[in-house]
Amino acid sequence: MAARKVMAELVSQYIDQVLSGGQGAAAYAAVFAGYRSELEPLLHMVARIRSDLVRLEPRPVFREGLRCRLVVAAGSQPAPSQAVGRRLPAPSREVIIGAAAVGSLVSAAAIFMVARSRAQAARRAA
Repeated sequence: MAARKVMAELVSQYIDQVLSGGQGAAAYAAVFAGYRSELEPLLHMVARIRSDLVRLEPRPVFREGLRCRLVVAAGSQPAPSQAVGRRLPAPSREVIIGAAAVGSLVSAAAIFMVARSRAQAARRAA
């Protein structure tokens, strides 16, 4: 499974390089000689897929319509300064006490688990 993750990461890095105009498949595979036999076919497949892709550009009518819809949608949203100025209501006293109780229980459970694991380790060592 680890080798599969390594291959996926290497192919991902290669795709990033291809998109930014980097080196070809053979040069990239040569850098990772230990993986070359498995890596080269994958890199060539990436190159084939990339060559088959057609660059799409939206039509000017679509772009203008989208721009208009975004401007209208932005006009119906509250201004960022208004959204930042809002405050959440203060939590009730019961909520604060409940949160403190839960925090105390979690802390006590953690202390118990640490003490228990140390005791078990001491028994195994003895």
